[in-house]
Amino acid sequence: MKSCQTLCGLIAYRGMVLLNKARVATTYNKKVKSKSFQIGDLVWQTILPIGTKSNQFGKWSPNWKGPYKVIRVMFANSYVLEVTSGEHLTKTINGRYLKNISQVFGKKTSALRTMADACIALRTKRADI
Repeated sequence: MKSCQTLCGLIAYRGMVLLNKARVATTYNKKVKSKSFQIGDLVWQTILPIGTKSNQFGKWSPNWKGPYKVIRVMFANSYVLEVTSGEHLTKTINGRYLKNISQVFGKKTSALRTMADACIALRTKRADI
């Protein structure tokens, strides 16, 4: 009899814990912004590892470098990037270290995209010569 009561109490407690976990998860997920990039997107990359920036400009030194173009989407949240000169970066980059250029410049990304594509086309033509 006593073991049945403790078992029912444990089951009820487990149900309350699961409900609380679900409530915490929904609250957390409201604040999380998912980032995903498509092939051809222009992105900035954070300067990694953090803390290795040049101290030449002090606190005004840049936090992001780029722009880079996404040329391949790997599994999960990894991306292969290309410099506007056409060189591929050797390592894949996690999406948490990337920022879309539209977050910086607003809605003017179409003009930036065409400019970057023009730079890539010019540099590939120079490489072919």
